[in-house]
Amino acid sequence: MESQSGLGIYISKQTALAVRLRRGEVVDRVAVEAAPDETDGLRALVRRLAEACAERNMLSSDASVALDSSLFMQHSVHSAFSHANQIAQTIRFDTEEVVAADIGTMAVGFDVARQQESGSELNVFTAEHAILSDVVLTLQAFGIDPISIVPDVACLARTIPLWATQPSLEVGGHLIGVLSHRNGYFLRSSEGAHVTPVRAFLVGRAKSKTALLGREAFATIAAQRGSAIDSLLVFDSGGSLDTAQLSAHLGTDVVEVDWFEQGGSVASAGTQTPDPVDLAIAYGASLFAGEKFHTLNFRNDFMPHQGKRLRLENAMKWACVSLTILLLALGGRLQAKWYAKQNGIEQVREKLEESYSVVMLGKKLPKNPTTSLGSVQRKLLNTTMGRPTAGDQSTAAKLQLILKAINNCYLIAGLEIDSVSISKAITIKGSARTNKGRLTFLSELQKVGLGRPTSNLPPTKKGRPPFSITIKTAPSGPRPR
Repeated sequence: MESQSGLGIYISKQTALAVRLRRGEVVDRVAVEAAPDETDGLRALVRRLAEACAERNMLSSDASVALDSSLFMQHSVHSAFSHANQIAQTIRFDTEEVVAADIGTMAVGFDVARQQESGSELNVFTAEHAILSDVVLTLQAFGIDPISIVPDVACLARTIPLWATQPSLEVGGHLIGVLSHRNGYFLRSSEGAHVTPVRAFLVGRAKSKTALLGREAFATIAAQRGSAIDSLLVFDSGGSLDTAQLSAHLGTDVVEVDWFEQGGSVASAGTQTPDPVDLAIAYGASLFAGEKFHTLNFRNDFMPHQGKRLRLENAMKWACVSLTILLLALGGRLQAKWYAKQNGIEQVREKLEESYSVVMLGKKLPKNPTTSLGSVQRKLLNTTMGRPTAGDQSTAAKLQLILKAINNCYLIAGLEIDSVSISKAITIKGSARTNKGRLTFLSELQKVGLGRPTSNLPPTKKGRPPFSITIKTAPSGPRPR
């Protein structure tokens, strides 16, 4: 955001817009629309925009994409953590309990709406992998590899503090409503002109934008628990709002602002943009171009940006070619010496085969005896010190693997272990936070090497889902000969 230079792209289902910034000023822009008879969908629209950017020499390695709200979903999710790194590690598990779809096919981004003693309330955004793949791969084909792909409402949150004039956002808390021809957006400002995204909604073919904004604003204000709102600041690209009627309906001050009107005159070059809100979103997207690691960046969760890595790989390829030539020359010399010593090595190997067979009870000498003997040595040391090894069926070894599985997933699954009984088998009784938690524990037991334990997962009647898991063991100690 500090550099305010780069390429910002805004993509919706019907239109796509790109703006190029230099030192905070839009120096060029281009917009395209989807053809009515298009069969290739989003890929065709993105391809047309990339071709237009290439014609205007707007291609840039510092690019960022804003996704229209019709291309992603927004959810309210509670996290037990307050630190961004901790939230990022558990966000997919928390979101999966909210969305009614397979989270494995989605990329997830989040923004912290409120922090409480019990954790954080999050605005979580999910986008389908197929949509992100169409956008990224199509742009990459034209030399544009976007660093970030973020929700459109987050881009508005970047633009508003730069374009806002009167009233000032420095003092008080305001709810900001923005209406384009297709979508509506709500954002929240706080002390110091800090603006955070709240939600987006569809405008469509609403007969009265005043009534629509009134309904949506009322629901949004009601959801802002514990946050005082001094006024509602609104912008309508169509200019059809009745602020007096809206103020009477909401019972709060409503002020119409003209912040985005300057977007129409920011740059004279390029094609005309029919909606100033679209330009503001594309402008805000360009401010993400230098920020690869951001919680709202969908690319962090799917097809991560690898621009620097690819350049490093190309440099490494040339280095490898040079090193290969050098090694070939060195190898020719060493091979001659190797042939001279081969006869002596064969004699040593014959003696080693005889000794190895005696020590290993008749086994033949492998190609790499050092590795084989080292493996045997490690097994003996692990057995002596009580550490489990692969294939160890003793009770002590099984218990250590069980403890490892519990430690690996007790936070995610919310485990509570009631008892662990040991007889001819080990029986674990307890409960998990959810049904999925029980399955996660079973899966973790298999991952640590306990095979397929016998499980009893009775249906949950009240409270936490119980489980009883039985794991067979073999007697510890040396086997009888």
